[in-house]
Amino acid sequence: MGQNYASFHIIAENTKETLKQVEQYFSNDTTSNNKGNIRESLSESIYDESINNKFSLLHYLQDLFENTPKLMLINNKFISVYDESYSLENIETEGINLSKYLETPVIGTGNFDDDIFSILLFQKGKIITRYTIGEGLEENKFRQCNMDLDVFKKVTNLSVEKLDTLLKEEDIYDIEDGFSELYNIALDLTYDDLASFENKFKKLKETNSYSIFELLVTS
Repeated sequence: MGQNYASFHIIAENTKETLKQVEQYFSNDTTSNNKGNIRESLSESIYDESINNKFSLLHYLQDLFENTPKLMLINNKFISVYDESYSLENIETEGINLSKYLETPVIGTGNFDDDIFSILLFQKGKIITRYTIGEGLEENKFRQCNMDLDVFKKVTNLSVEKLDTLLKEEDIYDIEDGFSELYNIALDLTYDDLASFENKFKKLKETNSYSIFELLVTS
């Protein structure tokens, strides 16, 4: 079984304003709010001693583990969003909903079982263009798609000269790593990753639903 993840990378021309829009979306997102309620329920139950057996406690802890708050990272021109619940199977719905709240485009990336890699570009609630490649497309009911680089460049205002060459590679690992390096964004990031390099990140905010970190510029 290979890795499975998806993440979003929001182009932030005005970081403060874009971050405000992102926070508004997650504040209204029922999934995020439910995660916060689980934590509050667990804390209250332990405090008032209503959990009287190990099975109940294990159930609460399992819910808590499976509902890790979203992680947001501010990195130069991007605000990236990570969540363990994101996957290639739900990236379209999540990306469409998120982009409805934003003035700037959103790039979604995901890996399915190390067999499929996909890049999607969202804007104002629509999928503008996408790229999907891998050996497990038919088996997992995905279809191969080629990125419209002219549209990608026009919408994102990002350079696509090297991207054109990169997307012609056949190995999804090369494409995945190359895309990450090209735009200096981590495609898969967890709280454990941040803990391992805590001197490189600064926590700006923490709520029940999400935490916001900033990548520190190091010489």
